[in-house]
Amino acid sequence: MVTDWGVHVFFERSLTWLAAGDVAVQFYGPALYVKRDLDIESVQLYVPVGSEPTGCSLIVDIEDDGASIFSTTPEIDAGQHLKDGNEVFSATTIAAGSWMRMRVLQKGSTLPGTDLTVMLNCMKILVWVP
Repeated sequence: MVTDWGVHVFFERSLTWLAAGDVAVQFYGPALYVKRDLDIESVQLYVPVGSEPTGCSLIVDIEDDGASIFSTTPEIDAGQHLKDGNEVFSATTIAAGSWMRMRVLQKGSTLPGTDLTVMLNCMKILVWVP
């Protein structure tokens, strides 16, 4: 990418976890190993239309070596299929050598929510030439 400030080469990575079927309060998927420092850009939560949590929100956490990366965790509000956007990151970077895990902290109380996808979108500038 060429800008007025020089040339930037970006490395983009999405750490993705899937929770097939009805979600439960537990860890999901493998712990993912991060090989290089990354800057956290955003998080996405999704359940297919028709499989939304009902009764209460579906709340997710992502841990970096056992510590949450959020001060306010992301959630899918009851009756919705996308996150509400109210999450607040407490960490903005992931250090090389980290192990990342995703877990559901709360599921819908009437219907839990089904087939959850969680994506943590990250980026790193590899080259910057002024």
